[in-house]
Amino acid sequence: AEIEEASRLGAAAFAEGKKSVPCLDINFMKFMAKVSAGKPVGWSIPLLNAWTVAWHKSNLEAPY
Repeated sequence: AEIEEASRLGAAAFAEGKKSVPCLDINFMKFMAKVSAGKPVGWSIPLLNAWTVAWHKSNLEAPY
């Protein structure tokens, strides 16, 4: 569920005209803060990757 939400947020960030920088997306950072409790070092890498992949996928699919 966390991967899917990170992907959704990445696609939404692209749609909102945000840059492909997860840490600049306040919605993603709020989500990360909410799910981070008790997680080990490195836990966020798959979520950061999911956000980034979804942002770039949305970019590639956008009609220009």
